[in-house]
Amino acid sequence: MQKKIIAVAVAAALGTPGLSFAVGAFDENVVIYGAARVSYDLVDNGNGTTTANGATATNGTTVNKVSSNTSKIGFKGKEDLGDGLYSIWQIESQVNLDDATTSPGGGFGTRNTYGGLTSDHFGTIRLGRYDTPYKVSTRKFDLFGDTLFDTRALTGGAANISSAVAFDGRPTNTVNYLSPSFNGFTVNAAYAAEAEGVTNSSQTKGKLWSIAGTYDASPFYATLAYEEHDFGTIGTGGAAAVAGGATGSGSFGATQNGAPAGSKEKATKVGLGYDIDAFNFGFAYEKTSDDEAAGGADRFGHNTYYLSGKYTFGTDALRVAYTKAGQVGSITNSEAKLYSIGYDHNLSKRTTLYAAYGALKNGSGINYPLTFANGTGANASSAFGAKVSGLSFGMNHAF
Repeated sequence: MQKKIIAVAVAAALGTPGLSFAVGAFDENVVIYGAARVSYDLVDNGNGTTTANGATATNGTTVNKVSSNTSKIGFKGKEDLGDGLYSIWQIESQVNLDDATTSPGGGFGTRNTYGGLTSDHFGTIRLGRYDTPYKVSTRKFDLFGDTLFDTRALTGGAANISSAVAFDGRPTNTVNYLSPSFNGFTVNAAYAAEAEGVTNSSQTKGKLWSIAGTYDASPFYATLAYEEHDFGTIGTGGAAAVAGGATGSGSFGATQNGAPAGSKEKATKVGLGYDIDAFNFGFAYEKTSDDEAAGGADRFGHNTYYLSGKYTFGTDALRVAYTKAGQVGSITNSEAKLYSIGYDHNLSKRTTLYAAYGALKNGSGINYPLTFANGTGANASSAFGAKVSGLSFGMNHAF
């Protein structure tokens, strides 16, 4: 009964128009979960130039703020259908704890949200909105994930900086399949329909394909992942429609940053991890390519690698990470590096306090910001060639 009351109270607190729950809708298989992740950040966006390899200088800005770092609340459950088969569902929403009116918070079902089936023998299939296999394959290595120094500042492709659409995505209109584990080996595959509108015989809808093979047998972890974005043709409501000046409505989002009709971008990634006693190590390497420039040339293609390490002692932990992104397409001096170091103190199994420092050094031909758009933790775009640095003092609580 207490779980039913809590669930109804939370649903009412979300304040989503037209959303109502009956107490009887909740039963014993409903799980309420989430995370409260907040920090106080001090950011220096650094000085640089207004254009790539340009001569016009611009002064950077400094920001002091409270950030909500992908705080969330979710509901999930399953029903036993017999013979090892279950129906499953999940509704997960982002909540910006410092400002609930700020996008992308305030929506219902804005994160991993789906319905599906799972079987002990045949695996799991989900339909809805869900993280791509490419994204999931190496997220465990990011020791600064969902904070100011998230490695996705450089990895996974930064939209309109090192890719048309980021590869570490959560597309809508997704069909996802996860195989059972075969002695530690699993296959995770997904297809996303970028546009749901009708097409004629001369049009091609945009789509996304993503697949990852993973071997996970402690203390060793290895993965190989691939993802492809096909932007379709003008008029299908997808990427190329936006590039052609029409309105896009595909699962990749509202803008596709100039990807021409029929173009594609691809990414391949390998990841390795190893745990030994109190030490955890991770490594990931990715390479992207596309045919979006004039004559089908590579526009954003580049390579990136990431190294991370963590040492745990008692209730405390020290973590470090280094990320390097190579030259983007034909843009000279477009390399960048991100250094991060952090110290954690665990108050309990679910609550952690931390302090962290990070610095991102852009080449004179590129302008990566320090962090991706993770709720209210996002920062203004940096100048070309800027060194962006910051301090973050935060708390993570899981429930």
